[in-house]
Amino acid sequence: MTLKKYNLLLASFYALCLAGAWGFSAYLQPVDGDLTRIGGYSENDFGSRIAHETFSETLFTNAKTLEEYDRYYDVVVLGDSFSVEQQGARGYSWQNFFVNKTGLSLITLDTRRYWPIEVLQHETFKKHPPKIFVFESVERYLYDRVAYFSSKGSIDATCDLLKKHIETGKALTDDENEILSWLLPNQSHPLNKEILLKTRPLKPCFDSNYALSFLNASFKRKIGFERQAIELPLNKKGLFSCDKSDRLLVYFDEMEKQKLSSEHFEKMVNGVMVFAIASSCSSVVYGKSPNFVCLPAPDKTSLYAPWLANKEDATPNLLKKICDYSAAGQIRNGTTNINLCQTTNKWEHLPFLPKQFHKYDMTPIVRTDLLLREAIEKGQQDIFLPNDSHWGSEGHRIVADGLLDYLRQKQILK
Repeated sequence: MTLKKYNLLLASFYALCLAGAWGFSAYLQPVDGDLTRIGGYSENDFGSRIAHETFSETLFTNAKTLEEYDRYYDVVVLGDSFSVEQQGARGYSWQNFFVNKTGLSLITLDTRRYWPIEVLQHETFKKHPPKIFVFESVERYLYDRVAYFSSKGSIDATCDLLKKHIETGKALTDDENEILSWLLPNQSHPLNKEILLKTRPLKPCFDSNYALSFLNASFKRKIGFERQAIELPLNKKGLFSCDKSDRLLVYFDEMEKQKLSSEHFEKMVNGVMVFAIASSCSSVVYGKSPNFVCLPAPDKTSLYAPWLANKEDATPNLLKKICDYSAAGQIRNGTTNINLCQTTNKWEHLPFLPKQFHKYDMTPIVRTDLLLREAIEKGQQDIFLPNDSHWGSEGHRIVADGLLDYLRQKQILK
């Protein structure tokens, strides 16, 4: 074989390989879902096939840094990826639906970048507190993000201290502020930050590297190595609009919830409640108080639990657990059980606290799980995107309407 023929043959081989890689990349398009990207699944199998309602512009402020929070907003949202990033890029988000109906000004801050404490102690939040403070968190990280609030100080002592402040009309002294600081712990660390760092997206578009990355992720999935996305069988087709509608893609870390015990559930109840008190107390010196609302984003393995073919794949519904524990009327403070209604009797003398506390609503939480499941039962497809760990447009709209209904029910909005 001559050198010329050899070079021509070699060039043809490389061209054929490159064309194959490009063609395979094109077959995988459009690359849209986080679960298909990290799990090595095809959009042709799991991509959504229905239209999603979108907005031509963002109706709220999506702050990149805490410094951008420099003026009064009617609503401050501290949320994760269900409130920031991809949802805005897709042209829809629950905040757009909410602002479109209410006309309220709204700013969103990323809870993965800023601790709740940083927001509550921010000068703008204290001097110009919002009418509504929304804490949004995906269900599987809810325990990590609120449980540390449950381990500080005495609720009774704090209520007595705040009652004294209201009766005297004076600002809190340094010593009193130190006592109150149990509500605002300064050293807390999330348990799952490293998981977020692992889920780097693969490259989209006509990129041979993407095709190789897809094959690599798919191979690892087949042999059970570094499975970040898990495929679970469903007992019903049609819950999603994708071709493989009898399969559910989920993040691997949803299964960690199966390890939670009753002690964890108690801490979550305490944490949500104390977080709510801390939010209300943050502006007490200025005689103002925001209304705290917890807006959880249910995990797929708890929301779609009734339709999982293998019931052992289902994970605990933490929203139901929180409300069940709260309804029992008991929280735990150290070794002492405290009756919620007895404790809130003291709060009736604290007019700066939101109305919801006077009504014994100790865990101001929107039951997004019930709202979304009702839509699924009625046949609405893609409440969650089949290729992604986030809601579709209809899911965002339902959550926004649910938040608005909750605020109206509590007479926070008309």
